[in-house]
Amino acid sequence: MTKTLIIKSERGSISKQEVKEGDYRKIVKDIAMEAINEWTDMSDFYIMKDVQEFRRKGPLDSKTYEEVKDFLGGRENQEIIIKLPLFYISFENLWIDNDTQDLRVYIVTPYIGEDIKSELLELATEATKMDKNRASEELEEE
Repeated sequence: MTKTLIIKSERGSISKQEVKEGDYRKIVKDIAMEAINEWTDMSDFYIMKDVQEFRRKGPLDSKTYEEVKDFLGGRENQEIIIKLPLFYISFENLWIDNDTQDLRVYIVTPYIGEDIKSELLELATEATKMDKNRASEELEEE
């Protein structure tokens, strides 16, 4: 069984983080259904698959190697490149000019350790943090 990391971020704060064991694809689908049940038609709903790159100093110890072996993307100098698939599920967002501002998202990705989890928590927080200047512009227009 593989481990999957699920992060929910709302308006710049982490509201949920958990690691589940089971089929990764099924967990992504289950979280997508959970998000669609929270979604209202006041905003877009989208799921985007991406690959997030992480770098770690090499060589890796055997435990770390076992966790990341399916996601190795090569080496550069003394660093190991890890390419982690990531599903980004946005279910509350705003259009500001020609860009979107996500307010509530789930990030679902294979779990491969606490250090990468910490980086993903920061990514999720930043993704939903509202730019105050953009927010005030948007509110003025409404």
